[in-house]
Amino acid sequence: MNDVAKKLRLKVEVMKLLNTVSCLRIMLILLVYGKQSLAQLKEKIGRSKATITHHMKKFEDLGIIKTSRMDARGSIDAKAYEIIPDFKNLISLDMEDIKLLSAKEQKEVLTFLVIRDKWLFEILRNVFQLSSLYYEGLIEDFLKFKITNFDVFKKNYMENLPKCDLLFLDENSKKKYEDLWVKFREDMKNVLDARENNDKNPARPYFMVNSLIPLEEILQFDPETTKFIRFFKVFDKD
Repeated sequence: MNDVAKKLRLKVEVMKLLNTVSCLRIMLILLVYGKQSLAQLKEKIGRSKATITHHMKKFEDLGIIKTSRMDARGSIDAKAYEIIPDFKNLISLDMEDIKLLSAKEQKEVLTFLVIRDKWLFEILRNVFQLSSLYYEGLIEDFLKFKITNFDVFKKNYMENLPKCDLLFLDENSKKKYEDLWVKFREDMKNVLDARENNDKNPARPYFMVNSLIPLEEILQFDPETTKFIRFFKVFDKD
């Protein structure tokens, strides 16, 4: 197996792990709050130390977190976990690497790439499901008049409104978007690098998703028959 395929297989394994809600919650907490001790994770997640330790072992086996101790004591509560700095590269891929491979190697990589993308959307579905349950809980509290300080709630909620744009692009707009996205990624990387240089363990309480979905191709799949009406334009004989 070539190196690119090995990296992709690791990405797939990471995404499979993050597809479980319990592991996803732990990873999100580490992304939001940075380094956390076992005691801190227990408090934030509301699960037993044994359960959390069990999940953390899975992360450790994949090499996506590193451990240390909050202090010199031997207590298990002092053990701390944090995500490796290179974590974001585990769920990204430089397409230029694929172009350098042979046809056989490209097929091998493409297999893992499709599987990776499937798990990526599974993870996003779980993130949005968690968000949906949060808003469902808010609605229920409103209906039952459980909000005791409405002014404080309104202030906090209005300052953290989710921002979402749904855009449908033609081919020309897609190309322009991709050009803008390259620059945006570079700018955001500089912003985040500068932030982490000033604070080695910054809190990250916001999650941004920037996705370009091939809707035309997805609509060629019939979920009722689980068959492809047409799989990509290159196979269209019309």
